[in-house]
Amino acid sequence: MELHWKSGTSYGIAELYVDGVKVCSAANLNTAAVGTASRVYFGLPYLYNCGSTTVYADDCVISHSYIGLR
Repeated sequence: MELHWKSGTSYGIAELYVDGVKVCSAANLNTAAVGTASRVYFGLPYLYNCGSTTVYADDCVISHSYIGLR
């Protein structure tokens, strides 16, 4: 899964790709209203008061440019 996010007051973009195929997109958004990404959490960092939980995660890349399929 890959998320492409461009911040802007009226030209923001949000696109979601799964296995290299765009499955959802929106353009000309005010994405600046929701702030910036100063941190990224991978996995289940805020899961409280639950039983034993197993998470399988295999690759996380954070980049300012397209990284392609991995």
